[in-house]
Amino acid sequence: MEDIKPIDKFTLDKYVKEEDDLLEYVKLVAMEFCPDVYEGTYILETQALDIFKNRYNRKFIENKFSYADYKKEDSIQKALQGIGIDINKFWYLVLFVFDYSNGSCLEGLKLYDSPKEELEKFINIVASTCKEDKGINKISGISFNKSLTLTLKGGKHPLVITNPNTIFYIACLLEDGLESIEQDSIMSREIVSLYKTKELYTARIYLFAKMILYFFETNPEFNNQRAPKGSGMNFSKLLLIS
Repeated sequence: MEDIKPIDKFTLDKYVKEEDDLLEYVKLVAMEFCPDVYEGTYILETQALDIFKNRYNRKFIENKFSYADYKKEDSIQKALQGIGIDINKFWYLVLFVFDYSNGSCLEGLKLYDSPKEELEKFINIVASTCKEDKGINKISGISFNKSLTLTLKGGKHPLVITNPNTIFYIACLLEDGLESIEQDSIMSREIVSLYKTKELYTARIYLFAKMILYFFETNPEFNNQRAPKGSGMNFSKLLLIS
């Protein structure tokens, strides 16, 4: 199998067969995981290849391994060749899957309650804690069936409110104020935030493995073959290394 150096930059303004051939494996996976769909209809094969080539040219793909490192792993090369995989095409597939899963899962969007929804939750908690059969005592005031604490942190000394009457009165004021909040008000808008969590790293690993597995499952001729003797590699180990 011919050994070539990795492309410095993909050609973006015209079709180059040699470059397109190198992305054969990438195209196969991209069509499954990121096709171009408009109102349920496929309008193009996928723009993922153009995006990948653009990011590759601009060196936006943050990988911790190089093509030279990849080629130095003799056991990996023998295993790939032993099951009929083009080592150069597979290199670009790994780059694409790594970049796609990295971009999809390292940062996510999280929706937080709108200010109005937070106020409604506060009111509901207070209302559900009131002793309905007791009502409001003219001497002691409101009674809760369990203690509630409202804490406002700021500065050296946080404000801690435990008096049921204070908490109940705040809830009453908020309930009256909710009626004046309009639907398109900033008080009604959910807050969108970028976040990074351990779950996202787990999701990235899962997506990476899923995409690589899809490649092998779509090409059973690779999965059914064995790596050459002495390589110490099998399909499971190859996937793990990828």
